[in-house]
Amino acid sequence: MMKENKIKLVETAIKIRKDLINMLCNAGSGHSGGSLSLVEVITYLYFSGILNIDPKNHRKIDRDRVVLI
Repeated sequence: MMKENKIKLVETAIKIRKDLINMLCNAGSGHSGGSLSLVEVITYLYFSGILNIDPKNHRKIDRDRVVLI
């Protein structure tokens, strides 16, 4: 089961990378470095179940928050 989860996370990260490149190309501008360098970290946090988040209730008081500086 763990290997399946890892494969799913890798597939999700690849899809996000493709989407980022497409968005940057369609916009005709932007900086790919920062976005692409964080894909694995953000994918793991949001899609592995580590964070206490509810996409249907983004105003939930006790949700986790991610702050990038």
